[in-house]
Amino acid sequence: MLDEQIPQALKLTLFRILVRPTMPLYPLEIPREEIIKTAATAPLSLKTRKNSTWKIGNVRIEEQYIYLRIGRIRLDHQSILDSTGDFVDTENEVAPYSHVFINTAIGICSISRNVDLSYLTESISIVLTKLLNESLNRRDIAAEIELEPIKDPIEFIIKLQSAHLVTKLWVTVKRPNPLDVNRDFTLPTSRVLEELNGDESTTGWSGNALNVRQPGVVDIINSAATTGGNAGATIKKNSNSPLLPITMTSNLARLGTFSRESIRNIFNEISESYNQIRTRGRNNDSGPE
Repeated sequence: MLDEQIPQALKLTLFRILVRPTMPLYPLEIPREEIIKTAATAPLSLKTRKNSTWKIGNVRIEEQYIYLRIGRIRLDHQSILDSTGDFVDTENEVAPYSHVFINTAIGICSISRNVDLSYLTESISIVLTKLLNESLNRRDIAAEIELEPIKDPIEFIIKLQSAHLVTKLWVTVKRPNPLDVNRDFTLPTSRVLEELNGDESTTGWSGNALNVRQPGVVDIINSAATTGGNAGATIKKNSNSPLLPITMTSNLARLGTFSRESIRNIFNEISESYNQIRTRGRNNDSGPE
């Protein structure tokens, strides 16, 4: 099923997929993995104000892997030359779509870019979230799905560790990740966050000269990135420069694939890319070329 080939090369953006109860005081009665699979298998559609309809289709499920396509159906107005040689206007139904790869074991959702749907892949993720949650609502499942863009922390780590001086550092942590990235800080913090039914938790450190070259600091930043969180700092690039705020916000994790790759192989590449993000900044890792 997952050996089907994707003809074109893809540009994927990685998201963290979260499942949370809609009633905070009541825990989920169904495993998170099964909730995601249930939401993906409903043939729902969503109409927009621009006379177009979004729809999920081509769903393939094998173990923890879910492959599907999300597309928008609309009428395309074209001017053509008919069989008599006259210019005429016509309407044809078109349905551009994006590929979606969900790995429920590690909680990752990857969406391919398609400018015919939206210039920003993040906008496609918003519609996908609405469709998945509408599916859960119609099946009376008291849960909701969220997609959070995963950030690639390497640029931020390089700026941080090459700075002349760091006076502030902060990280924002989301809910627990299926993989325990940093047991000392991120995991306990995110578990408390889940118990409180919070969305995120921000912790900051300040001092005259923070020692940010410690391996544990890199682990915490990587954890924030892979859980859909964020990080920031106040630095001086050199002894004469002013204090400058920097953040990890704009560096989204992306992955390019080759043409005619199988769905299974793309899933493997996504997992490998995610694991690389988890270890950014170690052993002089400079990120993707």
